[in-house]
Amino acid sequence: MTYDLSGDLSKFGLPDIIQLLTTGQKSGELVVRSGNGRGGASLFFKEGNLVHAVCGENDGVKAFENLIRWEAGSFEFIPNREPRKRTMNTAAHVVLLQTFARLDEMHQIQQNLPPDDINLFIVAHIGNAPEITVEDWKVLALVNGRRSIARICQKFGDELKAKTTLLKLYKEGLISPEPPETDWRRLVPILRSSVEEKGERSLPPRIRTNLLIKTIDGKSHFEDIRRKLDISENDLLEDIKLLYEFRWIKFNETDHEKFQTLLPDI
Repeated sequence: MTYDLSGDLSKFGLPDIIQLLTTGQKSGELVVRSGNGRGGASLFFKEGNLVHAVCGENDGVKAFENLIRWEAGSFEFIPNREPRKRTMNTAAHVVLLQTFARLDEMHQIQQNLPPDDINLFIVAHIGNAPEITVEDWKVLALVNGRRSIARICQKFGDELKAKTTLLKLYKEGLISPEPPETDWRRLVPILRSSVEEKGERSLPPRIRTNLLIKTIDGKSHFEDIRRKLDISENDLLEDIKLLYEFRWIKFNETDHEKFQTLLPDI
């Protein structure tokens, strides 16, 4: 089997490749392989029109929107290969224009939201709560302090709609990137000094736990520390318990009472 077109995305971007296939009224499959571990994707053309797109678990316009952002990887065009199904039937340049318009709108929204990897929390106590629509509730229900913005968008299924709603909720004070005052994530751990302990302490067995020790500065709360280390809440809680039991960390009086309440559940 011969390929009419192949190359590197860093040298020849997807919009240019799509334009070339459209202008040439080509039929076949454009196979795209990611350069950063995201797997592969495919675009199918019929006489220059885009008839199907698949990227990960998505197909159709959603798949195309995800794929068009790829800047690293390789591509190859397989002439006359037919798709198993058709999810689109639009001129590729029209889909490109619509997609870029959505991405531009999303970029404008993103400028006013925290980064995608930040977890969001519901603000429990506010003054006069604004009216919330059914669609708002669908997004708000996904905010639980454990999901990042990216994960919320993924669960919702439409990134633009999800971020539009998140921005609305964020501006109205219903959600925040900061944990509530009563949440364990607001506890601030303090390192115990060797002088304070008057003796040797066992070193934590995990590399991750040692990294946690180096990150504790007596000012950052647990959610800040989790973000810096980019670890899961379960891993953080396990390490916190370990450091507390080995007397590497302590808390001020108020936080200590809260931690004692939390400890049996860790």
